[in-house]
Amino acid sequence: MKLMIIGRRRAGITLAEAHRYMLEVHGTAVVGMIREQPELAPRRYIQNHVFDGSYRLGVDRNDFFALNRDFVTQVWFDHPQQAAAAMQAPFYLSHLQPDEDRFVDQESVIRLPVRELEVRSPLGAEGAEGAGRRRSTSKLFVFHRAGEGVSGEDLATATTPLWDKALQDFGNAIDTVVRNIVLRRDGLPAAADVVDEVWLRDDQAARALGQYWIDQSDAATAPDALVAARSSILLTHQHVLFAGDQA
Repeated sequence: MKLMIIGRRRAGITLAEAHRYMLEVHGTAVVGMIREQPELAPRRYIQNHVFDGSYRLGVDRNDFFALNRDFVTQVWFDHPQQAAAAMQAPFYLSHLQPDEDRFVDQESVIRLPVRELEVRSPLGAEGAEGAGRRRSTSKLFVFHRAGEGVSGEDLATATTPLWDKALQDFGNAIDTVVRNIVLRRDGLPAAADVVDEVWLRDDQAARALGQYWIDQSDAATAPDALVAARSSILLTHQHVLFAGDQA
C-alpha cells in the first residue's frame, strides 16, 4: 500500500524554512520511529519538496488543487491496517503528530491511498527501477480527474497514448514513469483519480514535461475520459529518507 500525503506549509513561515524543517527535523523523527517501532513504521519513506506547480483551471475555490501545494510525502505500508495502526502508535501521537503543526497547514492536507498500476521507462522494464528511483531527484506529479462515470483504471487506459507520445518526445529526459490509481474510500470522490509520477533528468526537463501535460489536458485532442482543464502539476525535488527493501 502506498499513501500520498499532500499539503501546504503553515502560515507565517517561508517555503525554504518549511522544507528545511520537514527534512532535517521531522524527517529525522520519522526515521527514529522506523528504528524504534519497525512493526508499525512505514516500509519506505520519501519527501517530495515542491518548487513550482500549477493551479487547477476552471474550478471553484473549494477544489483541493485550486491552491498550490508545498509537499508530497509518500509512505509505504504492507496493508491499510498497518497504516491505521501507525497513526495510533504512541511514538506518532507523542512525537510526530505534534511536530506536524510546526510546519503544516493541517486543514490543507489530503491523503490519497494509491495502487501502482505500471512502471514505464524509455530504458525498458529492466532499467526502470534503477534509473528513475535512485538517480533522479527532479520529479513531476500530474494529478488527473476522470469524467463522470469513468474509473481510474479507464482514465489510465485512455491517457496511455499521451504517455506513449511523451516518452517519444521527452525520452532522453525521462527516467521512469509510475502511474498510480487512487483508491476511493466509500465511493466518495477523491481530489484526483490518477496520479502520474515522473522522474526526470533535471528541473528544466520537469518544467517542460509539466507544461506539456497542462497543454494536453486542455487540448481538443484530450480523451473524453479526462476532464478538460482538470489536470494539475507539482514540480518537486525528491528526498529518500528511508529506502526500505528497495535500497
